Parts: sequence; C-alpha cells; structure tokens
Amino acid sequence: MRAGRAAAVVAGGAEGIHPKMVEWWEQELPGKGTSAGAPRDAGAALVLAPARANAETDDILLASATRFFEPDPSEAARRTASWIDEAFEGKERPLLLAATPDVDGMFSAWPCRHVAAETGELYGAAGAVAAVLAVQEMRKKRTGSALVGSRDPAGPVTLLAFVTPRRG
Repeated sequence: MRAGRAAAVVAGGAEGIHPKMVEWWEQELPGKGTSAGAPRDAGAALVLAPARANAETDDILLASATRFFEPDPSEAARRTASWIDEAFEGKERPLLLAATPDVDGMFSAWPCRHVAAETGELYGAAGAVAAVLAVQEMRKKRTGSALVGSRDPAGPVTLLAFVTPRRG
C-alpha cells in the first residue's frame, strides 16, 4: 500500500470505562426499569475514509454518527428511525448493516443485512467490520449511502451514516 492509496483506515482499542460514564450509567439504569450494573470494560473502533479530490474515486464520508442508551427495543427503533430521517435528510434509503445480532428485534423494522451472521463477529469488532463492509459496498457502487447500526440489548445503540457526496 502506498501513502494516500488506502481505501480506509481502521483503528480500534479497548479499555475500561471512564468513572463518569459508570456514574451516568448507574443513574440512568433505574429509570429504564433495569438493575443491571454498569459495564466495567469497553471497546471502540473508528473507520477513517479520507476525503480526496480525485476524479478517479468517489469520496465516501462518515456524514454523521450518534449513540444513545435505550433498553426498550421499540423506543430504540423509534429513536433510530428519527435519526435516520435527520442524518440522511429524507434522501434515498441507506443500506442498513446491523453489526450486532438482532437479539431483541430492534432492527426488524427495516430490511437490513445482519453482518454478525456473515462474519462471526458478535460484539467486540462487529462495528468496525460492518463499517468496512459498508464502505466496500459503496465503493462497488451497490449503494450511495449506508447506515451501520450496533445494539447491545442492555441499551447502548451506536449508529454511523456513510454517504457519497454529490458532485457538480
């Protein structure tokens, strides 16, 4: 790989959760009707697809991202739908890649590709794998936009919106 020729760069890591996040989590959980304790470890991944002004390639941009805590799958689906409308501005329906297994039906409201079933990645690296697959689908011109969703049934939801900017 030569400098500037990478299709995407993936960086990941795992470490403990900041004490303020544990404090927030423990304050939030009782109001959501659950007594589960705060997790004590966490993972993260980020896909960086550099924008290039190059006539040979279309840029693929991480246009928006969000995360929220909602243990109720129906409410999580409602919040996700609202965010999709905002992130994609009502334009073409994005390709939805569910990074994690759909154990509680949160993703069942949309036609989606369940990446965990294809890759075997269940939670740890599932988001990063799904983001790379989304970029690949867009590079192959199979879709102009993609949504990567990750959900833990305990409540955390993470959503990434990838788009191909229109030129001209």
